[in-house]
Amino acid sequence: RNAARRGMPEIDWVVEVGPALTVNLTRWDGGRGELDLRLPVRGAFAVDGGLDYVGTLFAPNLRATFRNVSWAGGAQLRVSAGPVFATGDYHRFYYGVEPQFATSTRPAYRPEGGYSGWDLSASAVKFFGNWRLFAFAGADLIQGAAFEDSPLIRRRSTWSAGAGFAYVFFRSDTRVSVRD
Repeated sequence: RNAARRGMPEIDWVVEVGPALTVNLTRWDGGRGELDLRLPVRGAFAVDGGLDYVGTLFAPNLRATFRNVSWAGGAQLRVSAGPVFATGDYHRFYYGVEPQFATSTRPAYRPEGGYSGWDLSASAVKFFGNWRLFAFAGADLIQGAAFEDSPLIRRRSTWSAGAGFAYVFFRSDTRVSVRD
């Protein structure tokens, strides 16, 4: 459905999995607020009758969490920001143009790995017994990204937002006190 990709194969659904090291930098107000350095590394796999590796991402970020925010009705708020880096394989999966798909308006293009842009996000969750009500917003900014010159790029930023709810069906009878 993307005019820039007309005549090219569709992009498969992708799942990303991997570890994330979280380093707490500071806590305040009795644990109601904290600032973490997060260091996630994820392998990306296209899902098309199997799992095909398409690249790796590294997205270090700073994340601030604010719990039981009074002006937000006791909700938990989170804000995070940081750069994203990915392998050339990952960039080529999304932004590359193989020679057989080149046209007069879409030249062949083979991006390298490296800087992939900047990610900003914010979320809120409100707890109502077993119910969770949540909302989020985010922006991806690709100014200066390794693939910025791809003929498939039409915008230098994307914005997203959403809301939803969840219900917890079961809980352990034995509860432990842990950080969120």
